[in-house]
Amino acid sequence: WRGLASYASAAEIDYLFGLSSINSMDVAALAKIHQYFQKAGFTDALIRANPQPKYRIQNFDKVMAITADCDTKASEELIPSLLKTYIKAGAKICSQPVIDREFRCADWLTMLDMRHIAAAYGRKFMQS
Repeated sequence: WRGLASYASAAEIDYLFGLSSINSMDVAALAKIHQYFQKAGFTDALIRANPQPKYRIQNFDKVMAITADCDTKASEELIPSLLKTYIKAGAKICSQPVIDREFRCADWLTMLDMRHIAAAYGRKFMQS
């Protein structure tokens, strides 16, 4: 984190983004996780990326509707610690999940605004 923060500062980078992976291709579980992201405020309504057709989960909106009343809090356990750390630092989920068949996982576009990093992370990693 310290190296990443130093690089972003030196290069005057405001945003870091990339794919965050979850080791699952279970569409119902992915829908629950995505609902958890939405309900917890971890998604960004203004910055949204639409998956390319090759990677898009077919009928994902229907699966989301079916699982809408499920306990999404239990889905938090499926989220890898690195993605949890990104979210705690202030990162936002900017897409629906996509399926990466080659690596047998699901990915979400994740973006961190370095100008609005969570205070605890800023104090720990952004200061010299």
